[in-house]
Amino acid sequence: MSKEILLVVESVANEKGVDKEIIFEALELALASASVKEHTGEEIDVRVSIDRKTGEHETFRRWTVVADDAEVEHPAKVILLSEAQKKEKNKNNLCAVLLVLPVIKIFLKKF
Repeated sequence: MSKEILLVVESVANEKGVDKEIIFEALELALASASVKEHTGEEIDVRVSIDRKTGEHETFRRWTVVADDAEVEHPAKVILLSEAQKKEKNKNNLCAVLLVLPVIKIFLKKF
């Protein structure tokens, strides 16, 4: 699928006269939105990164690290410090934790 992403970016950029970076960013946002729906349907924080040269992409779930005794409004978006320290090797200055999510399959269809 990586080659298909590059072809879509090239095609849309040429046809619509839009900068490729804007197309990449829109695809990353769309893939992140699809990942949220595919994996949980919860209000989680997901980031997608597309390699601009190869078209390969990775999807990450992010949590904000909070103190163990913090009051939490959105539990799906945060992780307690003690839990984050169990997951991360570098336990100093934790502010976020990333987890690579499985790749979802995207089917590109010409209309």
